[in-house]
Amino acid sequence: MADVPAGYNYYARSVPERITSGFLHVIVRNDSNDGRDDCVDEYYSHWAEANAPDANAKGSAPFVGTDPGDAPGDPGRTTYKHVIGDYDSYLFFITVAAHLQSHTQAGSAMSGVHDGSNGMTSLSDSTANWVTNGLVDQILHNNTQASSSPISANVSRIISTDDGISWDAGDSYSIKNTSGNIWYTDIPSHTACQNFVRYQLIGRHNNSYGHSGNNYVHYTHNNQWWECASDGLETNPSYENNLIRNTGTIETAFGTDLSTQSNNTYFAPVRGITVSGKHNIEFDSTVTGDFVGGVQHHSITSHPTSFYNLVVAINLHGFTQSGTVAFFRNKINVFFQPFGETTEFEFSTSEFTS
Repeated sequence: MADVPAGYNYYARSVPERITSGFLHVIVRNDSNDGRDDCVDEYYSHWAEANAPDANAKGSAPFVGTDPGDAPGDPGRTTYKHVIGDYDSYLFFITVAAHLQSHTQAGSAMSGVHDGSNGMTSLSDSTANWVTNGLVDQILHNNTQASSSPISANVSRIISTDDGISWDAGDSYSIKNTSGNIWYTDIPSHTACQNFVRYQLIGRHNNSYGHSGNNYVHYTHNNQWWECASDGLETNPSYENNLIRNTGTIETAFGTDLSTQSNNTYFAPVRGITVSGKHNIEFDSTVTGDFVGGVQHHSITSHPTSFYNLVVAINLHGFTQSGTVAFFRNKINVFFQPFGETTEFEFSTSEFTS
C-alpha cells in the first residue's frame, strides 16, 4: 500500500462581491484496486503479520486502546471484497461570499527627496542614514522622472544604481523591493478583506456502526449538537445517532441485514470535513538594521484582490497518532451545485495563486 496523505484539500477559485449558495457533495470511499477485503476484515486477517501493510494501525485510531497483538473481532467477510461498504457520503449546504480590497501599508515609507545638484547620477539625501551597502539589489525609483534601477551600492546618504539614472534637485524617490513595492517600517494589513463562508451538514451516509465499545466516536464523524438546559449547554448524542446512521435493511435476502448491529462492522474513512475561505497576503521582511539601524522593514510581494479560494478540507483516519498517513487508498469526489450571483467555480487539488 502506498502512503496516502491523511488530509486532502480541494480548492475552488472564487470571485469577491458575489454571494452564492448551494449543495456541496463529498463522497469518499476506500479503493479496491489492490484486491483487498473491506477495512475491518483486512485488519483482522493481517493483524499478527510482522510485515503486514496495516501493522502500523495497531496503536492508532480507531483501534487505539486495543491491546497490542489483539486483533479486532472477526467480521467473517474474508474474500467477500466488501470494500465498497467503506465509504462516507456528505451533503452540505454552503454559502460563499467575500469582500476583498487593497491592503493598508502601515508605518513610514522608505522615501524622500534628492537634495543634491541637478544632473547627478547618484541620489543624495542628507537626512538619510542607511546601513552601508544594505540596500544593494533593492530598487531605487525616481518618482518625479518615473525611472527605476537596481541599487548597486550605498553609503549613509548616497545611493548608486546599475543604470545611473539622472537626479535633479527636488526629485522625490522611493525604495522598493524586487516586486516593485515600497518598503515600510510596519507590517502591512489586509483586515478589510473578509470572508463570509458558511456551511452546514445536511446529511451523512455511511455503514459505520455496530462495532464493540463506543464505536460511534471512533468510527464516525463526531459532530456535537447542543441543547439548552437549566444548567447550561448539554450534548445530545441521541440526536446525532439518529441524524447520521442508517439501517441498511435488506430486501429479499440481499446480503446480511445491517440493521442488526452485530452484522455491521464496516469502516467510515472520513475523520472530518471543513469548508472555509482562504485569501493570502505575502510580504518580505528584513532583519532589524538591514536597511536602517534599529529598524525592521516590510514590503508587499503578493496580494491579489480579484479572487480567493474556497477550501474543502477532508481529513481521513490515519495510521499514526498524528494522522499523517491514511488507512487505505481513497477515491474522493467533490461536486458543488451553486446558485446565485455567480456559478463559476473551478475546483483543483492545488491552491489558486494567480
